[in-house]
Amino acid sequence: MKNKLSGKKILILGGKPIGSFEIVKYAKENGVYTIVTDFLPKEKSKAKQIADECLDISTADVDVLSKYVIDQHIDGIYTGVHEFNVEMAMKICSQTGRPFYATQEQWEICTDKALFKKKCKEYGLPVAHDYSIHDMRNIIYPVIIKPVDGSSGKGISICYTEDELLVAYDYAISVSLKKEVVIEEYLYGDEIVVFYTIANGESRLSAISDYYYNYDQKVTMPLPQLYVYPSRYLCRFMLEMDATVRSFLANLEIKNGTFFLQAFVNKDGFSFFEPGYRPGGSSVYKYTSYLNNISYIDMLVNYSLTGSVGEIDINLENPNFSKPCCTLSLVAKGGCIKQIIGYEQACQIKEVIDSEKRYDIGDYIKENSALMQIVLRFFIVADNKSRMKEVIDIIQNTVQVCNDKDENMLIAPFNIERIV
Repeated sequence: MKNKLSGKKILILGGKPIGSFEIVKYAKENGVYTIVTDFLPKEKSKAKQIADECLDISTADVDVLSKYVIDQHIDGIYTGVHEFNVEMAMKICSQTGRPFYATQEQWEICTDKALFKKKCKEYGLPVAHDYSIHDMRNIIYPVIIKPVDGSSGKGISICYTEDELLVAYDYAISVSLKKEVVIEEYLYGDEIVVFYTIANGESRLSAISDYYYNYDQKVTMPLPQLYVYPSRYLCRFMLEMDATVRSFLANLEIKNGTFFLQAFVNKDGFSFFEPGYRPGGSSVYKYTSYLNNISYIDMLVNYSLTGSVGEIDINLENPNFSKPCCTLSLVAKGGCIKQIIGYEQACQIKEVIDSEKRYDIGDYIKENSALMQIVLRFFIVADNKSRMKEVIDIIQNTVQVCNDKDENMLIAPFNIERIV
């Protein structure tokens, strides 16, 4: 692909979001001139630090950036995982005629939970039963309520009574730009997330991870602290749902990129509740590139610059990873970070193939801010599950994030014995 990319220019929206650094790195390795823009200073942006050029234009300034793209003859626009920046990139591409992997209709389906559920019902994907706030007498509790256009766990509540629902409804509405919510039955079971890679209209299951929550988080919706691959439900999913999901993607006319679906699984089967037609924050490409030699980050950079994902062998995707993998998130309570202890030491463990440091000394973490409370992430590939558990234990006993009172801000360590 290098011969086709060399000499081109790419504008990356946002230098701090997950994936931005890898976008710049891959582009530069293939001879692309890289430009990163956002309002953050260079010292706060890992991607800006390695880019060929930096701008201090907000990613929200679509008209300004569109003019810059045309005036500077930029070939492609891309970004990391944040939905806002993905939408801004799509708008700039639309205004300037540059390639973008998704259509406006596809994007709306994947960012509007009510519209997504409608499409699931239309094309045969099982979803939870939903209720209306205007017909509360027929609601069977518990239910989960969330903004129709929310992300990152914001605005979500579990309700066991009508009084709780009324309070949660106001909360969900307050964080919804569309001022709409989804109310649905609260499903019991294990939570998984499935990832598909799509190239030239062909889709393949890329990975499935099991979510593990640390219930020491004193919040309504705790964060998953551990993603484990391959999922213990992989074989069952392949037998029961893979063909249906691939048909769903085909019906949405999704041609290229990466697509993820969150789902619950119990004795009754699978139930889907959250889609994403964008790179996910769990960065599963770190494992697929390491083990299967295929990365959707590379594919999408190729597409943004040429209108093609390149000569991708989609059959390389194998969700039954040859080694057990996991992503460990260290989650903090609210407060100001004074010191991070043991991070560099943890990164030296041979099974840690990569890490993310999301905050620096002096940064403030807002309490109950969902995914914004993740301070550090470690990506682990081990020879066996026993060693994987050992590495998790070592990291949790090595790393501390201290506040201005020298107290450890991290929630209690995850119990590795819960891992199946």
